[in-house]
This record gives sequence, structure tokens and C-alpha cells, in this order.
Amino acid sequence: MKRHSIALIIHPCKDALIPRNVLAKRLNDLAGNIIEASTAYKNVRFNLAMPAFYLEILDPLVLLQLREINKSGRLEWLFSGYTEPFLTFCPQWLLGENYKYGSRIFNELTGTLPSGLMLPYSNWEPSAMEVLRSCGIGYCIMSKALLPPEFRSYKGYWITEHQGATTALFPAHVVYATGVSKFIASLEGLFNEDTRESSYARIICMDLLCPLDRQSDICAEITGMFKVLDGMLLSYQSMGCTEFISSNFNLGLRYIPSGIVMKRDDENSEPDFMNGLNKYIQPGILRRKLADVAENIASRKETRLFETMKKDLFFVQDINRFLPSHNSGFLQTSDRLWSFAKLIDIERFLYEKDKIKGGHIRIADYLKHGAKTIILT
Repeated sequence: MKRHSIALIIHPCKDALIPRNVLAKRLNDLAGNIIEASTAYKNVRFNLAMPAFYLEILDPLVLLQLREINKSGRLEWLFSGYTEPFLTFCPQWLLGENYKYGSRIFNELTGTLPSGLMLPYSNWEPSAMEVLRSCGIGYCIMSKALLPPEFRSYKGYWITEHQGATTALFPAHVVYATGVSKFIASLEGLFNEDTRESSYARIICMDLLCPLDRQSDICAEITGMFKVLDGMLLSYQSMGCTEFISSNFNLGLRYIPSGIVMKRDDENSEPDFMNGLNKYIQPGILRRKLADVAENIASRKETRLFETMKKDLFFVQDINRFLPSHNSGFLQTSDRLWSFAKLIDIERFLYEKDKIKGGHIRIADYLKHGAKTIILT
């Protein structure tokens, strides 16, 4: 009988805007702890998922040590893009640019391309699969909450297809660091939920959330996690998702509709989340303005100047800018003004580049509760 597998995915994330120096300190502290734990327990293989811009603020010496761990085969990289783009709300061109730029940064700073995509808030959009394929993304990680209830007990990976494009999907158990002990204690029961023949290999993906936008003692939990996995090697093997795909069959073909998990560790998906977001006027306006500016830039000849503006758009299309929350998103005035200020600055520069002088009138229509509003700006 094959040993069951565990894919530990360490997932540093932030839901709110925080100062760059604060983010850098917390990220470097976390990475340093991961390096210490991996050095102490060299039999444990793990996955590290983060947006590519995190790599740019990591201490070069810390990054060098992570590169060495990756070369040794103990670390597999995943990313969410350059930032964490909202698949469902983003223009497809801008989404692809975000992934391509993120892949390039990963290759430059880690010496390798990310193997898979960590979907922020498990936001899934079938129509984005062609973009994923064109960017060379091998598989995606999402919460098991997006699967129909009768398939959530299966421990493996699925293949999903949309208009000829396919990708592998790993359903994950999303766990905050404070819940690690409880999750580890339930591992045997979770594997037993899968009632298929014992000859089938099984894997549990553990999406370990490490919030960087608030103080929390996650470093001790990570060290403890490595210690526990090292002590369980006779029963369970730790591995990367790419290795599991290469040596095991998939669970079958399954269509996953557009969906999201509004709270990262929730057990319930929201397939009709568009209705919930569209009751607010702010995300609709932000989405349309983002699409207008992105289309303007996409129509121009590629230059280093427009590369900088695209980079600004990558941060505006971050999923946290579009979700209602008590500490981030469009409901927060400072957050909302930050997003619109970025777009206004880009648009102002484009007008100056085109030598538009004097006033101008642009007509845009925005839908709210089915009513059309004409806005003159």
C-alpha cells in the first residue's frame, strides 16, 4: 500500500494595504523561520506560495538561501501572479500580463519558474484557462469548498476543461497557523474520508495561511509543523504537487464554475458572488475604469514607460481592492482613494502623452440595480 502524501503549502498573504517597510520586515522574519525549519528537518519537502512582488522586497541573502533549498529539491515555488489579480473582474489581457511579468520576476530572482498558481480567495474563472495555459502554469490550488459537497472527500487532483484548454486543480484544506495542531490531529480521519480502493494514492494539500498584515506568532507554528511532518514520515510523505501529478493519475474530469471564497479559510464557496459585489457601486466603477485604462495601454506600442504603468495596474487589479471588508477593500475610504488615485495618475499621464489640451467630455455608462446612469467627466 502506498504511503499517503501531504503537500504543505506555506502561504504568506496580506488582505490590507500596509507600509512597505512593515511588509518587508514581517516577510523576511517569516522566510528566515522557514529556512531554519527546513535546515533542521531536511527530509520535509514543502511548497511556498507568494506573489512575485514579495520576492523584490526579500533580503537578497534570505532569497539566496531559499534558492539553495529549491535546488536541493525540498522547495517547490507557487505564485499568484505579480500581485494577486482578481480573475473574474480583470481584463484578460491585463491578467495575462500580470502572470507573465510575475513569472519573469520569479525566474530572475529564484532561478526557476513557479510550478503552479495559488488562487487568491480561491477565485476561479473557467474563461481564464487559456491565459493560464499561455503562461505555462501547470496546476492551480483552490479551496475544496469550490467542489460539489459529494466530491470534497476525494484526496487527489482533478482535471478541468474550458473550450479546449485544460489544467489540473488541487483542492486544498485552508488553515490558519493557529489551527495547525487541530488539523494535524485530524489527518488520519481526513484520509479515511476517501473511500476509494486503498491502492489509489492520496494527497492532502494544506494551504497554511500566514497573514502579514497583522502581528501573529506564526513562526513557532511553522517550526512545529516541520517537526511533526518529519516525525510522520513513516506514515505520510511530504511532496510537491508537480511530483504527485507526474506519478499519479487524476481523479477525473470536472467542470468548476466561476466561484470565490470570501473568507480565505471558509468552507463555503460563493458561486454567485458577482450579484453580491454588483450591489455596490464602487467595484463596478473601479472595474470599468481599470478596463478603460488597460485597453488604452494595450493599444499602444510596448515601451519601458508603459511597462511602469502596467506595473501600477497590477496593484490596482489586486483582488483585495474589490472585496468588501472591515480592514481593506473598497469599503475603506483610504483603500478606495488609493486605487482611484493610481488610475487617475495613469490616465493623466496618457492624456499628456497624447497632447490632449483643454477640457474633454467622456461618456461612460455604469449599471446599478439594472438602471443605466450617464456620467460626464
